[in-house]
Amino acid sequence: MDKSESPEPRSLHDVYAEVKERAAIWETPQFTLADVSLVTRATPKAIEHFINPARDLVRLRGSHVNPGSGKRRLFTGVQVVMIKAAFVVSSLGFPQRWSPTLTQLIERRTDLMSMMNAETEEQVLITYPAEEGNDWIFTIWGSSNLERPQIPTGFIFLEMDRLILETKKQLEAIVSGVEPPSFRPPEPPKFENPYSPKVNFFKAWSKDELGRWVYVGLNHEETLILLKSQDSHLEGDELVIDFNPAEEFYDPELRRLRVELRKKHEQARAEVLAAFYRQPDTS
Repeated sequence: MDKSESPEPRSLHDVYAEVKERAAIWETPQFTLADVSLVTRATPKAIEHFINPARDLVRLRGSHVNPGSGKRRLFTGVQVVMIKAAFVVSSLGFPQRWSPTLTQLIERRTDLMSMMNAETEEQVLITYPAEEGNDWIFTIWGSSNLERPQIPTGFIFLEMDRLILETKKQLEAIVSGVEPPSFRPPEPPKFENPYSPKVNFFKAWSKDELGRWVYVGLNHEETLILLKSQDSHLEGDELVIDFNPAEEFYDPELRRLRVELRKKHEQARAEVLAAFYRQPDTS
């Protein structure tokens, strides 16, 4: 390689300036309580609960956090991600009294990622209660520790690198004056009960002359008896399983009626299905 084409060595001043610029999003007090609420999706009142020094849940340093009466409270990016982490794990049942330990781990990891200019998700935080019940265990797992940790079957799994990087993108958007990305996972498809009158996948329902849902082949009174014998009831056009059978659920007479009404219903449903499948296919 031609020495004339070799890049000039960077000065220590240039390297320091680059690191300082990268760290600005994390170290500069510039985010308001409204910004924190937007990023965490928590109300200002809920945020105040976590950052109140008297509760000692998220330890935030700096006069900008508690500037005094009449002055606007500001947060650094690191403090925002600490608060966000506390909210995420709290929603999963993590004891709030251990929030200082967890958020300090998040703070150190954020500082390290900023210094290294890391843009990949490499580490996760696993936490769970100790067997004695008076402590919580925190385990870091990732590229620097590929061996699977010895953990119980149940635990809280926090993708802390992903949390940090997503929060960084949200904060950068706020600084730029644009709408921050939400990173909210899509809602799972709503479960539609195939046994309900609403779906009626099994052709088990019809309406009587009063517009009430009834099992095919049964009248309204018989439908109520069969529903009761199956520990269920209707709410509009939804079938609801009670999972809390009353004492009469175990009554022998009710069980006998269940068999009788079920047989009557299934015979009528078989006729409905036969008529349905005899219909010509118009698709």
